[in-house]
Amino acid sequence: MGSGQSHKKIDQSRSRLLHLYYNNKTVLFIFCLFNELFFIALYLLSFSSPMLSPSLLPSGDKAAGMAQPGSPSHASSLIFATPGSAWAMELARANKMNSFWPWVLAGISSPVMLGKQVLNVVQLVKASKWLAEGDIKARQAAGLPRKK
Repeated sequence: MGSGQSHKKIDQSRSRLLHLYYNNKTVLFIFCLFNELFFIALYLLSFSSPMLSPSLLPSGDKAAGMAQPGSPSHASSLIFATPGSAWAMELARANKMNSFWPWVLAGISSPVMLGKQVLNVVQLVKASKWLAEGDIKARQAAGLPRKK
């Protein structure tokens, strides 16, 4: 550990996973790409999937005819009755998007995203231990703690 040293310079003896992640550009690219694709898929699903956006679920008498993904449930809401309102724009967007491809994208990218989150935890633990070791060495070199 030293000041000004990059967190990306990981010795293989410290962590094989982090060493592979930071020293192999293909692995780093794939992990970052699929991590971002997962969150893009979640964003798209927020506009199209009744499973993630309960306001898109059908309710009442209209439930039978509006059971398709992306069908809005409160089209005649009195609160958002203005045709140019944000709610009206949201309904238009929800009606145009099918949730099939965002679900496929989320399903394909989720294992890699979970792996990236595991790597984040490994990095947090290893970095914390590394900083603690450096702090102990610096204190010992300075003669701390001093006896009274």
